[in-house]
Amino acid sequence: MGFDFVEEQIRLAQERGDFDNLPGTGRPIESLDRQYDPDWWARDFMKRLTAEDTERSRSAGLERKLAGAWGLTSESSVRTAVANLNAEAGSDMFDADQVVTTWRRFRASIRPR
Repeated sequence: MGFDFVEEQIRLAQERGDFDNLPGTGRPIESLDRQYDPDWWARDFMKRLTAEDTERSRSAGLERKLAGAWGLTSESSVRTAVANLNAEAGSDMFDADQVVTTWRRFRASIRPR
């Protein structure tokens, strides 16, 4: 086992097509033409952190907006609110059926007994 084993595994993966259609295939490596920057990793790390913080803030804002659904009075208005939030998110971030189920439990818990 060793180098031959690894080479064989790579060859088999190539034959299976495991490397076909990978992201970036056929494109040059980003920033290959730039001069070497010894702090490249720190800059890249900060860029990723900033992107994560932006996404986290955006998600938190959508979660806060979803909290407004608990005050809605009909299932159809909750579904509309979820559809609007998903449109704003650009994806199906919230499952309307799950939100409605939670909304029903919430409404049942606040009804006077």
